[in-house]
Amino acid sequence: MLRFPPEGDGPLRQINGLITQFMKVVRKLWTFGQHWTWDESMIKCKKKNLAIRQYQPKKPIKHGIKVYVIADSLTGVPLAMEVYKGKGKRDDDEAEDPQQRSLVSLVDRLLAQPGSIEKGHILYMDNFFTSIQMAQHLHEKYTMYMTGTSELSETNEVNTYTYTCIRT
Repeated sequence: MLRFPPEGDGPLRQINGLITQFMKVVRKLWTFGQHWTWDESMIKCKKKNLAIRQYQPKKPIKHGIKVYVIADSLTGVPLAMEVYKGKGKRDDDEAEDPQQRSLVSLVDRLLAQPGSIEKGHILYMDNFFTSIQMAQHLHEKYTMYMTGTSELSETNEVNTYTYTCIRT
């Protein structure tokens, strides 16, 4: 029987060791490509009294555990993951919008997990993560490029466009 000692505190302390070991093994055995994807996923969970359980009515899995994942775009193998624990107070001063501050700190925590990031990776993301501040942050701190979509809703029209931070 495998046994992982509890790590840290909070609602995830019983499984943090398992997640850490899993990610170490994946990064050791797998060679990741240049194209990465950043998205959120829901892991189905029926336990009602779980503190980290989320409800998202518009998702196919309505009740579950929300996980942020950076994965290889071609294979879907996870490079880094973090379980959403609820609204936190982890903010930095890089962005004016509080949501962007928390997303910038989230991408920093996720990209710090692999240990070494080579220059020139391309990170694909949806409209939840996409912003000009994020593109600038990824390019300046990690020499990483980003492609994302955003919705313009000022006139109640849904216009989707894609922009990429490219080399200057």
